[in-house]
This record gives sequence, C-alpha cells and structure tokens, in this order.
Amino acid sequence: MLSQAKIRFVNQLLRKKIRHEEGCFIVEGNKGVREGLEEGLTVKELYVTDQSSLAFPDAQVITEKEMKKISQLTTPSDTLAVFSFAEINDWRDSDWVLALDEIQDPGNLGTIIRTADWFGFKHILCGQGTVDPFHPKVVQATMGSYARVQCHLIDLEACLQQQNRTVVGADLAGVPLKNYDVPSKGVLVIGNEGRGLSSSVEKLLDAKVTIERGVGSKAESLNAAISTAVILHTISNRL
Repeated sequence: MLSQAKIRFVNQLLRKKIRHEEGCFIVEGNKGVREGLEEGLTVKELYVTDQSSLAFPDAQVITEKEMKKISQLTTPSDTLAVFSFAEINDWRDSDWVLALDEIQDPGNLGTIIRTADWFGFKHILCGQGTVDPFHPKVVQATMGSYARVQCHLIDLEACLQQQNRTVVGADLAGVPLKNYDVPSKGVLVIGNEGRGLSSSVEKLLDAKVTIERGVGSKAESLNAAISTAVILHTISNRL
C-alpha cells in the first residue's frame, strides 16, 4: 500500500524548488526508468503496477489507482521512479557544448536533450529563464537521454564572458551554416523559441550561423529543437 506521505512526497516533486531542495526528480515509463538504472543513477523510489514484472524485481508493487495519484501523465504508465540527481562532471572537458538562452517549452528542451545525446554532446548549459531540465515533461520528452546528458543550471552571460573558446549563436542574420568553418572547440547558443537570442547574450557571440531556407520557402523560422539538430549534425560531421 502506498502511504499518504509517499504520495505527497512524489507530488511535491512537481515543484522546481522542491526538486532541487530534495535533489531528486520523477521518471515515468518502463524505458525511461530502465535507462536511468542502466546509467547507474541512484533510485530513491521505484513503483510498478505489474506484479509479474521481471524488469524491476526490487520495485514496490502498487495498484493502478495508487499510480494515478502520483503519475503526471494523462494515461499513467505502469512504472514510476524517483531518481537522485547525478553527480555533475566538468563540462569544460568537452570540445563543444550546447547552451540554451531561455528555452521555455518543456517538449522543446526534452527534444534538444535527446538530440544532443544522439550527436554525442554530453553537456548542456541552461541559462536563466530556461525551463528546468528535471521538469517531468522535459524528462518524458528526452526518451531516456536525460540519463546521459548533463544539464548545468548557470548564469549564461557570466559563463560566456569567461570563455576561451568560440561562442556561436543560431540567428537568422548569421552566415549560412554550410559556409561556416567549424572550430575545434566552441559553445553553440540556441535562443528563445519566439524572441531568439537575448540582446545581452548576443553581444557575447563571436559568430552567428543560420540554416538557409529552401528555394521558394516562405517559412518564418524553424523550431528551436529542429534548428539545434541541424546545427549539431553539421558540427559533429566537421570535427
């Protein structure tokens, strides 16, 4: 039986403040939970509704009704875990890192994390105004990549001012990506979904790049996550 104290604890993790005070976050779904366990994350709570489940033999079996009380999904999964935050590694050891300037949509951030994982980028710098990477909707959208990509909550402007590597921003006024000479080390900055790069961050860029429209295209812009994928693909292919 799931106690009221446990129900209250899991539901409190919906709040960013509580997540960071407690140092833990929610993961739902068999695949997402399995990825966290395989990557060695410390699990604090693990619940399943399938008594015959062999994937998580140490989990506490609860009823579907109890799962609905702690799940954040419209249709609850049969698996939910609470993981502790992973120990953060130094992102400066990576040649290239991704930085986000006020990405606010959880689905976009989750997709960006998943994309970074695909192209081998292990660190993302999340500036102030960017949605919390441990928000349940972000974690869900990563499809398990949350366990391999580390997100650093930072003062982006202060961080960029201290860089001894090239800082590149995605911007419609930039040079065509196909013509950009990718340096060996750098920071790629992706701006807000609607406003793009903030003026304070834009001043700190060494270069801007843009993804050229197709012939005859009248589209105003690309989704932030799609832009990230195209640029990361280009960077990874040229290193």
